[in-house]
Amino acid sequence: MPHENKKEIDYYIERSINSLNCSKLLIDENYLLEAQNRLYYACFYIVKALFLFDRNKLIIKKHNNLLGLFNLEYIHNQQPRRKQRGMLVRKGDWSRI
Repeated sequence: MPHENKKEIDYYIERSINSLNCSKLLIDENYLLEAQNRLYYACFYIVKALFLFDRNKLIIKKHNNLLGLFNLEYIHNQQPRRKQRGMLVRKGDWSRI
C-alpha cells in the first residue's frame, strides 16, 4: 500500500538529491561556502521527508524548529524507532524494508 504522502516525500527526496549533486559540482570548482549551503539544504530536505514518512504530516515550517525536533526525536533518543530502521531511500525510489 503506497504511503499517503508519497508525492510530497518523493519531492523532498528529489530536492535533497539535487542539492547534494549541486554541492559536489561546487566543491569540484572550489566554491566551498556555496557547497556548504547546498549540503545544509540536502540535509534539511531529507529530514522533511523523514518526518512526512514517520508522522504522515509536516506542520513545522521553520528550519530551526524542524532541526530542533529532529535532534530531540531522533538524535537524543539514541534508539532509532522501528519505522526509521525500516526506511530505505534510493534515488527515485523509497520504500519500507
